[in-house]
Order: sequence, then structure tokens, then C-alpha cells
Amino acid sequence: MALGQAQIHDEALAHLLSNTGAQWDDGTANFAFILLDNAYTPSDVHNDYQDVSANECADGDYAAIACATRAFVQSGADTYLDSGDADFGNPVTIAARYLMCIQGNSASLGATDKIIFRVDLDDGGSANVSSTSSTFKITAPTNGWLKFNQA
Repeated sequence: MALGQAQIHDEALAHLLSNTGAQWDDGTANFAFILLDNAYTPSDVHNDYQDVSANECADGDYAAIACATRAFVQSGADTYLDSGDADFGNPVTIAARYLMCIQGNSASLGATDKIIFRVDLDDGGSANVSSTSSTFKITAPTNGWLKFNQA
């Protein structure tokens, strides 16, 4: 699969840095990975889970998962938003087009839980990627999902 670059959503940075919201590196189970099918039309102005939930994967082996081992990684003037891989299991049969990170608990996502970023799992294509009774795992990029640079 040709993994696209993570795309940050409009309100994401404010929520990540907010003192009132769950923070990326606080160590609690408050960020989730979800999968969306290829019927979803990406939009940076989709800010809440309710904006995308109609296109969430409906496959029987699929369930939202916690976004684990989150950290900010500093490298020179660059700061990376990093986490563990998005591993949806093995063996599973799942078809999906987009990975999304949501600021919310994977066991109980709420309508107004905030979208942080999305990743196109078929960059340059238009199809779902799938597993059939095998692993469905999206490996986190080496330097993290998102890069912030201090100019």
C-alpha cells in the first residue's frame, strides 16, 4: 500500500495544545484510530467525529483502536507527532481507504470528539486497501505522523 502523508485538520492543533483537552503525550487512552471507507470525501473542515462517522468501516472484524505510545519527538527545529503503529489485528478481514486519528476514547467515541489527522491508505489511487484473514496494520512513519517546524 502507498501510504499518503498525514493531513492535519483545521482545529486539531488548538485541541492538541489545549490545557482543557486531552493532550497528545499525557499517557492516557484518549486518542483513537478509526478507518473510513472510500465513500468518504476528505475535507480539512471536518472537525468532529460526527462529520465522518457515516463512512466508518463496517466490516465485522473492524473496531476503533487506541492510539498508543504517543510522543512529541524533537529533532533540530522540527517537532514530530509520533505514536505506535495502528494495528487492527490478525487475522482480520477489513477494507478501508483512510486512517483517522480522533481525540477521544476508542471504546466510546462521541459526536464532538475532534479529528486530529487523516492518512490516505491508497495515495494516488481511489480504492480501499484490504486484508483477508490476515494483518491490517498501518506502520507509523519513521519520524512520526505530522511534522511541525519552527521557522
